Amino acid sequence: VPALIQALQNPDANVRGSAAGALGSIGEGSEDVVPALIQTLKDPDSHVRHSVAEALGQIRSKDAVPALSQTLKDPDSHVRHSAVEALGQIRSKDAVSALTQALQDKAGFVRISVIETLRQIGTSEALKSVNKYQESLIQALQNSSPEVRADAAEALGQMGSADAVPALTQILKDPDSWVRAAATEALQSIDARL
Repeated sequence: VPALIQALQNPDANVRGSAAGALGSIGEGSEDVVPALIQTLKDPDSHVRHSVAEALGQIRSKDAVPALSQTLKDPDSHVRHSAVEALGQIRSKDAVSALTQALQDKAGFVRISVIETLRQIGTSEALKSVNKYQESLIQALQNSSPEVRADAAEALGQMGSADAVPALTQILKDPDSWVRAAATEALQSIDARL
């Protein structure tokens, strides 16, 4: 383990990423490596930061929650996604506030992961955030922009909530074929989950 911690400082990004992955594979109970991994979350290489976030999730240390919460603002969407997934594995209510803010992430796959993570955490605050986000998407189905309506329909389908079915059914009559197609796909996705 000490050699792997030292490898996190290697000049080669591939070595740093592999070391993080190896430390993560040790899994729960390897709390002593968490401080070194947290430091490496600031690595200049996005692939290394991605590997570090995954490793912290595998270790499931609550000590990593503040650093992972900060990583939700990383410039790389894949790193942000890994941080969300790691927070989902840790399931700490201390992450709910940062995750709620991450519902505004510009990357759709990150937002969907945030919703799943908030559901996993399962506190009333976490579930309230998911419900408020879903309500904002349902409202977006009335937006004047067909692109916004279609994106909202797609996101509602990915959320998989039956609560969205009435609103999605309404936009099956939308004048824009792209919106109708998104609503149809969303309803099929929801139906597949029920």
